[in-house]
Amino acid sequence: MYDRHRPADNVPCGKILDADDHPSIAIASSTRNCDNAVHEEFMRVYVDAAVHPWRGRLWCHLFSPDIEALHAFAQRIGMRREWFQDPRSSLKISWPHYDISADRRVAALALGAVELGRHQTVAMSRIVMNRFHGLEGTERELDPLAVHRRIGSAKLPLLEKWLAAELLRFAEPQSTA
Repeated sequence: MYDRHRPADNVPCGKILDADDHPSIAIASSTRNCDNAVHEEFMRVYVDAAVHPWRGRLWCHLFSPDIEALHAFAQRIGMRREWFQDPRSSLKISWPHYDISADRRVAALALGAVELGRHQTVAMSRIVMNRFHGLEGTERELDPLAVHRRIGSAKLPLLEKWLAAELLRFAEPQSTA
């Protein structure tokens, strides 16, 4: 059974970056010691650590700022395009993502998806929304760390460092191996 507070022992590339019971946030390295070619083939794709029961199974989210890379990655783990949660199709969907089962989550991590804790998921979901809706660089752009700034979070410096590293990675050209 999957434990949402503990990363899978056999996942070579993914790890939880923060957990409710962990006092600090571990910053993910922008370079991984991983021989998985998927890291070079796709832009960064993420899975969150929030696992929710629904219809007798456990579910979480698969997402990326690059929607086309997200669709390609989702297809590799057996997801169909019509399962994409498109916020333009329903008012109940707040951000673009795939809902994936715990089994597919393990497959995504094995292919190189990066596992995020709740703080990073919130920040990255806003980056995803900004890019998806074309808000990036406009006055309507959502601040990914607004909540942490507003409450004076002690985790803000670590989150700023992590987010800066992730945004730099987006600027790096992706190989087409």
